[in-house]
Amino acid sequence: MKKIKFHKAWLMLFGCICLMSELPTVTTLLSFFVKPVCDEFYFQRGSFTIYVSITAIMTALSMPLWGNIINKIGIKAVVVISGTITGIGLIAMSTSTSLIQFYIAAFFVGFATPAASMLPTSIIINNWFVEKKGLAMGIAMSFSGVSAAILSPIVVRVIGHGGWSSGYILLGVTSLVLTIPVALFIIKERPADAGLTAYGAQERAPGRQDYPEVTGVSSKVALKSGAFFGIAAATLLVGFSASGFSAHVPAHLASKNFALTVIGSIMSILMIGLIVSKIGAGWLNDRIGTSMVSTITLVCAGAGFFLLTIADNYAIAISASALYSAGLAYTTVFYPLLTSKMFGTRDFNSIYPFMSALNFVGYAAGAPLFGIIFDKTGSYTFGLYGAAIMSIAAAVLAALSIKASKKLPTY
Repeated sequence: MKKIKFHKAWLMLFGCICLMSELPTVTTLLSFFVKPVCDEFYFQRGSFTIYVSITAIMTALSMPLWGNIINKIGIKAVVVISGTITGIGLIAMSTSTSLIQFYIAAFFVGFATPAASMLPTSIIINNWFVEKKGLAMGIAMSFSGVSAAILSPIVVRVIGHGGWSSGYILLGVTSLVLTIPVALFIIKERPADAGLTAYGAQERAPGRQDYPEVTGVSSKVALKSGAFFGIAAATLLVGFSASGFSAHVPAHLASKNFALTVIGSIMSILMIGLIVSKIGAGWLNDRIGTSMVSTITLVCAGAGFFLLTIADNYAIAISASALYSAGLAYTTVFYPLLTSKMFGTRDFNSIYPFMSALNFVGYAAGAPLFGIIFDKTGSYTFGLYGAAIMSIAAAVLAALSIKASKKLPTY
């Protein structure tokens, strides 16, 4: 019987799972600190959540820079450096007592975030997998949701017993543990670094073409087209609404008089819903098409925002969170799908970064504005109605943009 050998690519996948599990420490889990920090220091929520915007903006701006640094010093060094900066930045927030201190810490955390999670994960999986690359990428990316679901109730308990300062220390230590050991002892940038070939590469026959013909719209044409401006507007709306409100979900639930422990369980369910939404949307995309699933997903998100305005009991809050998770899934799953669907794969690397950056821009603008709305009105209701309308508008814009993109010249 032929012995089946374990390919080291799967060990690389485990390392990427750890890196993606670090991501919620600087995204989703920061939402638990809005209410306790603002209550202690009497910060306005709109002012305080600017630190979330700073994190998002720096993440978007630093991605190309880290790509160049990786080419010069390698992934191991970059993950160690960025993981250290992220961990120390989060721990520094535990000692902050003024808005400017939170802002400075957020600057460094946001700068380091992509190099400790998303960027190395994408590069490593792309290099190590020929076969099952999509499966590996999906598994790794889903663990940002798995990690958030596991850590949410833990963070709530730590904040409840030890205060918000202890919560930031927990996030900082978690970030350090999930990045530095993995960089030093597990991940390698390329199979050649371990004297191997990529998973599945050895099974390809000589001269066989495993990859489809690369075609698409040139980036110069795409980025000036009405189709791109339409999908760009949709991306901004989704980033503004779905991503922007994510920083306020626990605070909104608290305003509905849910106990901290209940909020923690709802957030865990939200994260589980996010995992299911990512997998389900990808599965449906292969069966009924990107345009149809895009519309369904955004309509679900709009319904979730509406239900959140009346989420006065556990059942409605759970239903609202499950629907809202579709909007959050959209921000990671659909931007690459939409880019390839509308503009092809030839200049994908030149077009997709703009889509990702626009989402972060929407997030950066939405997070503080939701806080300002609460500060001015005493609730998130007005903002949630606006978010529901934005989701439906984004669904329409995306559908029209996909249709318009079919008229663009390809080569």
